[in-house]
Amino acid sequence: MAEYIIQAQPYKVRARYWDSTTGTLEYSDVTEKSAEAFREYQITPYIDRSRDIELYFEQDITEVSKKAFLRRRDIKIYAEDIYVSPTTSSFTVNGVQFIGYPGYNTINQYPDKDNFTVSLSASPVDTHSNAYAQMILTTHLGVNPPIMSFVYADIVPEARNLSPSAFADETKDVMLSWEFYAQTPVSGTALLQSGAKVQWRSDSESTLNEISVDGSQQYVTLMSGTLPSNSGFQWRVQVTSDDGISSEWSDWITVSTVDSIGAVSNISPSNEQVDGDTEITVSWEYENSYGSAPTGYDIEQSADGGGSWTPVKSEKTSNCFAALPPGTLTAGNILLRIRAYNTDAVAGEWTTVSIIVRSKPPIPTITAVVMTTDRPIISWESTQQQAFRLAVFNSFGTEIYSVSEIGTAKSHRLTKRLGNGSYTVRLAVSNIYALESDYASRAFELTLVQPPKPSIAAEVHRGFVTLTLGHTTEKSVIIRNGMTIAAVTSADDYYADYTANGYCSYVLRALSDTAFCDSNPAAVNASVRFATIAAAEKPELYVTLICREGQNPENSVTITNETALLTLAGRANPIAEIGIHETKTKKLSYSVLNESDIDAIVSMQNKAVLWRDRKEKMYGVMSGLSYVRHLRYADLSFTITEIEFSEEVSYE
Repeated sequence: MAEYIIQAQPYKVRARYWDSTTGTLEYSDVTEKSAEAFREYQITPYIDRSRDIELYFEQDITEVSKKAFLRRRDIKIYAEDIYVSPTTSSFTVNGVQFIGYPGYNTINQYPDKDNFTVSLSASPVDTHSNAYAQMILTTHLGVNPPIMSFVYADIVPEARNLSPSAFADETKDVMLSWEFYAQTPVSGTALLQSGAKVQWRSDSESTLNEISVDGSQQYVTLMSGTLPSNSGFQWRVQVTSDDGISSEWSDWITVSTVDSIGAVSNISPSNEQVDGDTEITVSWEYENSYGSAPTGYDIEQSADGGGSWTPVKSEKTSNCFAALPPGTLTAGNILLRIRAYNTDAVAGEWTTVSIIVRSKPPIPTITAVVMTTDRPIISWESTQQQAFRLAVFNSFGTEIYSVSEIGTAKSHRLTKRLGNGSYTVRLAVSNIYALESDYASRAFELTLVQPPKPSIAAEVHRGFVTLTLGHTTEKSVIIRNGMTIAAVTSADDYYADYTANGYCSYVLRALSDTAFCDSNPAAVNASVRFATIAAAEKPELYVTLICREGQNPENSVTITNETALLTLAGRANPIAEIGIHETKTKKLSYSVLNESDIDAIVSMQNKAVLWRDRKEKMYGVMSGLSYVRHLRYADLSFTITEIEFSEEVSYE
């Protein structure tokens, strides 16, 4: 606390400064001067005690007094020997509190109390010469001289918001920070920090460490490894303002260097479907009681409901997210769990979520190609398999065999026999989402001992072809235009082909237990002269259709495609959606002479039939049969709808 005292006496004014901190009385530049000497300060040169006294005091403000007066918050003015109304013992002008005291006189000595005024004005500026403080005091006539006292209180700063206040990671640089705070002065510039001291210790019994700070910096940094590990420390701070006034030491703050164990929450994705064939970003939140950041994480997955877990990714980082490359997560309904490590490298509990991963399965591994016969066995290993697709290519890159099957079988024996040569097998598997893996491939070379070469000859007849067979093995097959149409033995010297039509190239393939050998091909043109129809299961019992009584035979064809017309807004015409299915029907009208032909055709109703004429061959089902018997012939009409039908036979 410091105090300015200005005393006014007849013909004299003096000012003095009382420093209660040092307990000494300090005089200002003006000590004791006559009233005449104070004209420049606007002091009335002659004071007439017979009337009210007006006292003016104007003083230059030095650097010290400028701070002392203009930058103090609590300023009070005490006036003695001045009449004060009992109801107005204190009041405030321009934010400064004024307190009046009756002093040496009583209210009866000042009957005229309307002339009492006290005011204060302060106008700080940047330059020293123009800075001043002015006080005006007006009192009644009094026996004793008026006395005014200015009392101000120093603004004592303090340190606030000290950090850290709970936890610090001693393995990294630790910043001890605070905020400098001082009350705002009534006028003048705000107080600033001019320095600080920081003290820290391991505990109340340990050696005290002190760090000094010059200027406005409000932090100090302790290098990693300075603080005790997995224990704790205490610290406090003292700040000094640019008035040279220091704060009290802050309370000791106890900080732990043992981090609390954190928890993972709000994992995303959770309970949703993701595309496993793209990069998946997994994110989560990390919390612990100290608010410290994590230092790492582990991610695991389970495809059996938590029975077993497989590591997915682990990383030392403060990130709360992980980018998983395509194919990392197992396809299907899986569990994903995550845990995080605190700054002491201690892992928290696992947090588990469920997600559905839709992705193609991993590429299978072709483990073996067993080539003991001309029908190799392909074996492989795979995961998530619910079906497979297998293809074999020759040395020219042409696909010569393919198969697709549903199931988890991991081997396949070719149903087609391969000749000696170089091949490549390609394999892909599909999972429960019908998503197919990329293809695995493996090359192999087939070198088997083949049987002797057989022979075959072909001869065209009306409606069929006869084949003369020259066997070299017990079992053989007949191949027409690359398709196996019959299996024969060495006892079969001849074979009649009742399904031939157009150009046909025949090969006799001799079979041994491990390999085969093909004959030279025999080619013929097996086009029929007249139309024929037969049950597909007994093509040799065909009926020849030649003419129609009184007019030409009817043979009309109708082809229908699946087509939908969509009318869309903004388009004048519809859009056609054309399907892949096609329906082909043939309407036929003929006349036959034999009763047996009518009966044979009637027996084919609602059965698969084989139709042949000079231009085409078609398997279908007969419907809409109608006929009229005449005396020596019969007219008949029917419709054939084409169906899928294969003449190929399988063989071992």
